[in-house]
Amino acid sequence: MESDTSNSEETTDGSSDNNINNTMVANSNLVSNNTTNITVMSKKNSSRYSPPSSWTRSKHANQESPLVPAIQQRFITWCCSKNVNAYDSKGINMINFLAHGKQYLNWSTQTIKNYHSSLLDLFDGHQPILDSWSYKIFFQSLDECTLRTTSTTNLNISPVLQHFHQLGNNTKLLAADLTAILCWLLAIYGFLRPSDIERIDVNQCGIDDASNKLTLIIISLKEKRQGQRITKSVVIDRHPSVLFCPVACYSTYLQRIASQPCIDRHPVLSEHSINYLIHDLCDPKQHIGSQRIGKHINSIMDLIPLLPGQKRHAKARAMGSTRAAKAGATTDNIVAHGS
Repeated sequence: MESDTSNSEETTDGSSDNNINNTMVANSNLVSNNTTNITVMSKKNSSRYSPPSSWTRSKHANQESPLVPAIQQRFITWCCSKNVNAYDSKGINMINFLAHGKQYLNWSTQTIKNYHSSLLDLFDGHQPILDSWSYKIFFQSLDECTLRTTSTTNLNISPVLQHFHQLGNNTKLLAADLTAILCWLLAIYGFLRPSDIERIDVNQCGIDDASNKLTLIIISLKEKRQGQRITKSVVIDRHPSVLFCPVACYSTYLQRIASQPCIDRHPVLSEHSINYLIHDLCDPKQHIGSQRIGKHINSIMDLIPLLPGQKRHAKARAMGSTRAAKAGATTDNIVAHGS
């Protein structure tokens, strides 16, 4: 796992507590104590700001109407206490109000989204607000510090453990088995999507001799930050058992299958080239895409029996984050490791 989290080891009975697709909010601030970066006043002297008469009439009309939702009235009252315009065309004060609720009142992500939908009804035009930078960056940050899980379930991973034991040492595995195991271990320990694994640049990766930790460099992830593509660094620690160790499996894979470079254009950045990690089994000089990497991962996940009422298998990435939480990793570290 990441350097500042503890390793998640298998239990003796091969069971793993897993939370998939529920909502758990990270206890991290979306807005720093200094909120001046978001709060923008059109008047130079905000302490003397006087709302226009049209705003005053609208405010009093809303106060008198029993049809105004409580959260709208609460927002208007909050703006009055701050001496700011509740109806600014870009919705900056609405964002500050929601950020205040998140930071100081512990509002959940879903609560904030429900409130914001109601608050948008206060404005004649929604599009300028939806297009504003402050709106986009706030809800992007809100989503990035939210973990989705479902009700706690016990996934029986003993068939996976038995499968690994039956296959034996990495050096004796068939190329297909070694590839599938590597993809699965990277997804579990690195919280990686198939598209993340596809975009690993071997030329920038390495194993530290002192710590024996594997550092993976992923070029241009699927998600973006402020509209820009990013490069992600993932640090994975060794596992005590060589059969379940992603670092040992990575090293063996490089020696046996990816010993020769496979340099080609990046899947989305055509002007950039990377040395692909996962090679084609039929033609080792070629690499494979995220869809086939996903099939390798699913070949391992399919060994886990479905629970009653479960229609499909959990994602390896989600199972990895849950195991990290059960092993004692903090929510902030899990969010940082998986985003």
